[in-house]
Amino acid sequence: RAIQHGLAVASGIKAAKDLGNMPPNICNAGYLASQARQLADAFSTNITTRVIGEQQMKELGMNAYLAVGAGSQNESLMSVMEYKGNPNPDAKPIVLVGKGLTFDSGGISIKPADGMDEMKYDMCGAATVYGVMRVVAELNL
Repeated sequence: RAIQHGLAVASGIKAAKDLGNMPPNICNAGYLASQARQLADAFSTNITTRVIGEQQMKELGMNAYLAVGAGSQNESLMSVMEYKGNPNPDAKPIVLVGKGLTFDSGGISIKPADGMDEMKYDMCGAATVYGVMRVVAELNL
């Protein structure tokens, strides 16, 4: 059991690190969404994923979110992953939110040059949530 637990945690950490280290021209919002969908497909009994596209964001009034990615050639997307592991209907949900910006149109020219190369890490919150979801699903928590 301990080995299974350790392997699952290592797998989740590796998945998060791999996403975080990818360049933003590959790991864009569409790529993150595809990874979330693949995880849901692999663990379809417990994980569901829905992806909110730009049209639905407009309908929901998510204008600030849309403005951030307005200059990108890729569509702004938000991946929502849900894990249904606890059968107790009275259990309070645990909610994880991870920033997943892979393109930020605001302020690039006013940011200091020495931090520019780290902007790709704006999506590491989402990568961390992805890794946690993977661990939780693998361990069937």
